[in-house]
Amino acid sequence: LTVEETDAVAGRPMGFPGTGLFGLLDLVGFDVVELVCQNLREQLPAGDPARPYLDLPGVGRYMLDQGLVGRKAGAGFYRFKPGSRDQEVMDLVTHEYRERTPVELTSARARDPAELLGANDSGGEFAWRLLSTVLAYAAQVAGEMADDILAVDAAMREGFSWRWGPFELLDRIGPAAVAQRMAGQGRQVPPLLAAVAEAGGTFYKSDAARTQFWQLAGGYKEITTEGNAWTIAQMVAGTQPLQRNDSATLWDTGDGVALLELHSKMNAIDDNTVAALRDAADRAGRDFQALVIGTDGKHFSVGANLQVMLDAARQERWQFLDEFIGGLQRALMALKLAPCPVVMATHGYALGGGCELALHGDHIQAHAEFNIGLVEMRVGLIPAGGGCKEMLLRQRGRGGVEAAFDLIARGVTSSSALHARELGILREGDGITMNRGQVLADARAAARALAHGYVAPEPGRVTAQPALAAKLRAGLASLIDTGDAAPHDAAVAQRLAWVLTGGDAADGTTLSEFDLLNLERAAFLELLALTGSQERMAHMLKTGKPLRN
Repeated sequence: LTVEETDAVAGRPMGFPGTGLFGLLDLVGFDVVELVCQNLREQLPAGDPARPYLDLPGVGRYMLDQGLVGRKAGAGFYRFKPGSRDQEVMDLVTHEYRERTPVELTSARARDPAELLGANDSGGEFAWRLLSTVLAYAAQVAGEMADDILAVDAAMREGFSWRWGPFELLDRIGPAAVAQRMAGQGRQVPPLLAAVAEAGGTFYKSDAARTQFWQLAGGYKEITTEGNAWTIAQMVAGTQPLQRNDSATLWDTGDGVALLELHSKMNAIDDNTVAALRDAADRAGRDFQALVIGTDGKHFSVGANLQVMLDAARQERWQFLDEFIGGLQRALMALKLAPCPVVMATHGYALGGGCELALHGDHIQAHAEFNIGLVEMRVGLIPAGGGCKEMLLRQRGRGGVEAAFDLIARGVTSSSALHARELGILREGDGITMNRGQVLADARAAARALAHGYVAPEPGRVTAQPALAAKLRAGLASLIDTGDAAPHDAAVAQRLAWVLTGGDAADGTTLSEFDLLNLERAAFLELLALTGSQERMAHMLKTGKPLRN
């Protein structure tokens, strides 16, 4: 495999960091990797199975000799072409740099580890050789490393940014399938793996509200939320998904609670996410007593897929954009008005559309280190998935329209869950969990509690205040005069003020949430057509930083 092919396979399909293996080596630094290997060679006993893999191959020696140790040196397996932002990649045979090429492997498009290992191409074969070696090693030495498999999985998730720990990965693939394939190749199956495979089970299994794990000495033991991480992978172990697409999967966690797992890249919201949200709302209201939405990923959601929005705007695909935004609005309102409670299990970032998704839940269970906010202004847009109307509803009695305008126009993001509560983004009834690993369990408990005697809410209403629009615009104009705001901010803020004050409705007119959604969508599409907004979106995608234009 080439460097690009290796990283495409040994990345997202495996649940490894998105850099891929070679990209991660460049990030860490190959000199650091050699020091780690040297330390392990000195510490591990002579018969340890890992020892043969600690001697650097020829290409590794070459890179160290040439100082090509990664990003800090300006070149490693990847480098930027001199005088350009285009990336080049090292040929592992000739050691020369060449242009990066697209990856055509079917295995690189696998949605999960089981599908990856079933791919009939060189990527699938490489994935088997790598994963079977790593997972077998974890099963063989688990007892020497930790008291239980929970600690091993947590260490790899939290310390190495794996999406799933090794035993969660084995469950995703199937312990029996891995053991059978290893035995068919004449390889020794570690006793721990063999025991689970012979029992016809998985390392984790879920039964209604109870999740158990396989003990190193054999047999299952219940996981309690106190002191233990509870991941989606553990909660749904041994069960089959109810529905799945590339961005989300719906699970039955037992006891009447459904779980929608988000798993697109950074959990950016795309058409697959919208379809999954809509279907989950429909099915939860019909087949379940409550719905939880969460993820095992690093962030709850970073918002809508900005590249898709920009490409469609440049191509003037306005019908597609109108239908996408309308579909998102309908899906989020279906969640809010569902006949059963919907609880958001949140952590990391919930930005833009991710914030809007969270705001449409009956209850948010947030990790203490939670960053949430409506940041669309930074890319020349306004919230269009209900963020404007939800912020209006939350700021009643806290500053109303002006407070909502300030939060959205400045793109305020909370520094913590407590800060989000102070801002009025989280409500007093929303929960805060100190232990990241307990967020999901707490969210599920909150969903079960809310299900008793639950009554779906009625759509909210606000009163149009068009006179405030001029005041809001004037305040921003003064900021532009002093240099505290950029000129294009005025174009965005004008439409934001128009939405928050009721559009063209007469003063005192009562507007429903659906009226406000129509205003949001109209203003959003207008802004997408502006050159200034498209410039901001392109700059953010290229640099990760906002443009002041």
